[in-house]
Parts: sequence; structure tokens; C-alpha cells
Amino acid sequence: MKKRKNHSPDFKAKVVLEAIRKEMTLAKLSKKYGVHLLRATHAKLPATHAKHV
Repeated sequence: MKKRKNHSPDFKAKVVLEAIRKEMTLAKLSKKYGVHLLRATHAKLPATHAKHV
């Protein structure tokens, strides 16, 4: 059984920021960073639906 990857907050922020910019599709982002497509999607959702203060 493979051990799960633990990504740093900096890595997660980098992936989310690129997903928000929409310069690449989520499929290309997930391939570039080696994360599952759903992980990239789920990380993006809270950032795009956050209320701005």
C-alpha cells in the first residue's frame, strides 16, 4: 500500500492560485503537480467561494 503524500501549505496555495488564474485546465494542473484532479478541484472551491471582507 502506498503512503499518502502530505503537501505543505505553500504547495497547496501555489496549486490553488494557479487554478484560480485559469491559465491551465484542472487536468493539466493535476498532471503538472502530481495531484489527483479531484484534489485540485476541492482545493479551489473554498478559495473561489470565500466571502471578501
